[in-house]
Amino acid sequence: MWGTHHAGMWVHRLGLAKAKEYALTGRPLSGTEAAAVQLVNRAVPFEDLEGVAYALAEQLATIPLSQLAAMKLIVNRAYENMGLRSTQLLGSVIDGNLRNTREARAWIETVVRGKAPVRRCAHVTASSATTRRRRRRTSRTRRTRKPSPRNS
Repeated sequence: MWGTHHAGMWVHRLGLAKAKEYALTGRPLSGTEAAAVQLVNRAVPFEDLEGVAYALAEQLATIPLSQLAAMKLIVNRAYENMGLRSTQLLGSVIDGNLRNTREARAWIETVVRGKAPVRRCAHVTASSATTRRRRRRTSRTRRTRKPSPRNS
């Protein structure tokens, strides 16, 4: 899957096993499926969307602002106490980094744009081998060598 988005937050809503399944497979969910696993509150057909949104807004408008603000504060603080804020921050930082790697760009070219089949984890092996070769070359050039007696 490209990036990490906020998959870590899914643990709070889905549990560990389902969060890993959706994050690792990257399988897209329809709105109905997302509602069934409680990633969203409800799925509404497009033609009903505006009416449902206005009905919810009208319901919320009947509640005093002080009550809405207090309830939002309490619910958000409960989630923050469960680690939501740090999970959001970590997810955002890692996501930003991962989306800009060579492997991520190659993944987009091959999988999303359908340019070539992808061998799972091939990029890790090639990348690791390249890194090891570079380290060996660098460490060899940094060593100080004594001149050989033949060259003196």
